[in-house]
This record gives sequence, C-alpha cells and structure tokens, in this order.
Amino acid sequence: MLRFAAAFPSRSRSHVQTSTHRLNSRSHTAEASQSLVNTIYSPGARLILEFTPANSNTGQKLPVTIERTFVPFTSAVVLLVQPLNGPFPSKMILKLNDRRCGNRGYDSSDLPWHPSIEPILYKNLCEILRGARENGFKCLGGTEPRYGIVRTEGWEKEIEVWGEKTRAWRTEVRVYHLLQSLQGTVIPRFFGTVKLPLQAPPAMHAVTDFVPGMLLEYFDAPSLEDVEVGVDVTTTEAECISQNVLAAYRCIADLDCVEHWDIRLGNILLRPDHTPSIIDFGHSVLREEPRHTKLWRVPGSGDMKEIRRRLLSRDAGALPWRVAETPYTQEIYNKHLIPGVLNEIAQELDPAERDARFERMPVKDEFDNYWRVKTGIKVRTQLDDGWSLEDTEDDENEVERTSVDAQ
Repeated sequence: MLRFAAAFPSRSRSHVQTSTHRLNSRSHTAEASQSLVNTIYSPGARLILEFTPANSNTGQKLPVTIERTFVPFTSAVVLLVQPLNGPFPSKMILKLNDRRCGNRGYDSSDLPWHPSIEPILYKNLCEILRGARENGFKCLGGTEPRYGIVRTEGWEKEIEVWGEKTRAWRTEVRVYHLLQSLQGTVIPRFFGTVKLPLQAPPAMHAVTDFVPGMLLEYFDAPSLEDVEVGVDVTTTEAECISQNVLAAYRCIADLDCVEHWDIRLGNILLRPDHTPSIIDFGHSVLREEPRHTKLWRVPGSGDMKEIRRRLLSRDAGALPWRVAETPYTQEIYNKHLIPGVLNEIAQELDPAERDARFERMPVKDEFDNYWRVKTGIKVRTQLDDGWSLEDTEDDENEVERTSVDAQ
C-alpha cells in the first residue's frame, strides 16, 4: 500500500534525549503499537463504524467484522471486513487513517504511539482549543503556525501525524468523487466515508475523537508488484497488461483533474481479466477547476511518464512488463529533445526490438542522430509531460501514422 512520507523535519542532535529511560522505551512503545494492532484490528474483531454513504450527508451506524488484516500497515490501516447489516457487498475494504499505526514520518521509529500519551494529548489539546496555549499547528487552524519547528514532545507529534494522515484521507476521498465515472473500472468503487470512534462523548476534537476512513470495493487480486513476468504471466500477456495499464492512466489524464503522484506497481491491482485497478490516492495532486492542460503544470514528471518508466524497469533483474517504449515521431526527437538522443535509445534496446522500431542511417543527421524512427510504425505524438504538437488533431497519445523522416 501507499508508503507514508510526510514532511516531518528530522530532530537535531540538540533535541534528542539520550537518557537510558528514553532509549529503553523505544522497544516498549513499539510493542504497545503492535498490541493495538493485535487487539482492535485483529481478525474476528468487531468495529462499530459511523458510515456516511457517498453523495449523502446522512450517517448511520454500521457494525463490521474484520476478516483479514493487511500487514504491515504503512500510511493507513487496511482491513477486509464483512458488514453485518445494510445493502452492501459481503466483503469490503475498510481503510482507516489511524495516527496511532503504521508509518508516522520519515523515521517510523521516531516517537511511536503509546497509550500513555493520550491523556497528555487530551490535556494540551484542550488548552489550545480554549486559547490557554499557543496554537502553532497549521492542521488545527493556527493563525501563526510554526513552520519547521522541531516537535520534541510526544503529544505534539500526535497532532502532526494526525494532520498529515487526515490530509491524505481528505485528498483520497476527493479523488474518488472527482473520478466517479471511473469507479468500478479504472479505480475501485467508493461506498462512502467512515468514522471509528476513539472515546465516548462528549466530543472535543477529531484528533482524539475518531479515526477517519473509507469503505471501498474489494476484489481478490494481486498487485503488479506481486506478479512475475515470465512466471505468472507470459511476456505476451505482460505487454497486453501494460497496454491496459497505460490506457487506465490515460482515462485519469483525460478527466484532467487528478495526478496520482504515487505511481508504483504495488498500487496497481490486476483483475483476473488482466484489467488494472489503480489504488492509493492520498498523495495525489488535484485541480478543482477545468482549465486547458497547458495551463496546469504539476511539479516534476507527469503520471504517464512515470508509469511508462515503471513498466520498463528491470528491477532486481526481473523481466520488465514492457520490453521497449513506443517511439515518438521523428519531429519530436529532432525539435524538442536533446541532440543525439536517438543514439542512446537505440543502443540500449535489444537488437531485435531496436530494428523493429528504428533504422540506422549511413551518416549522422543535423541533429547528431545515426538512427531514425521507421516509417509506418506506431508512434507517440505527445510528450509525457502534457505538451503536444500544435498541428496534430489526434487526441490519442499513440496512433498509427507515418513517421516524419529526418531532414
């Protein structure tokens, strides 16, 4: 699942307590966190959720039984649950953004959760809410949030972690609404949001009152990370699957409102019919208002560029999902990429794959290339960062057309 990488500053050496008590407490706090997982989130346990269906403001109590716990937890607690009432599927995925579990920053061992911190957190949070203590937390609506401040107190860490996990939850919920037309195909079906109460009323604040979460469609499917090309699927099947994955990301790109921003093979589930379902949108970048693609620039490379790179990767010597990339038009190589780039691309390919896509020229052209794209093959007319040729009228990224010969 999604790896939690919240932007928490590392504590400087001057703030690190090195007392014997503090060092020895590390193992105890880790054990306490694991104990929480083994009790509240253990298979067979029952949870009473406050469920609000998608596109509704009316909540209801929903008891569920945990059938399976997907461990280890990373950014969220992920459970396979059985609802005990209501018009629901027999099994669903319950995803909870619990500040107490999983990764809590760059260093997951840094100030792990312990039950003893809760009363201290409650006391300090009460003081902040009534104005008796300075509110230096952006996630609590502080008027003067202390950016870059090192949090050395456990209760402060709890508020920071809550803020990051709640932000990820809100982002993911919004993504499912924005991509509603793709639910059940490109992404799982979204049933609604949930709250898991942490304490009895009266309510004080979401930090201590409940764990936010969501209910999603479940299907028994491995991720691409768990499928080995050449063992579980043939190379021919892998190429077909990779084309389906690219098509799925194009569907998201066509809606022009979400950048996934956490593209890993582990975040792409593979259904039995070899179609993908993309998951984990907590770190996505959103654009709420329609604008022309050229006016929306996301920092770094786009989703299409990154998923192509992932599918071509040969990590740990494993066979890649794709053996070679579909070439751009010759015009793009000549006018918009660095001189001589085709030489590097051709040299890195297997000879058979290279000869199927490129042909060698007797002399170097004016763009320092010894190779050019073969005429009549499938080519891409659009760069992965969203730039497209002004004179093309084709909406597809890959089309059958005659490549432009080098001058």
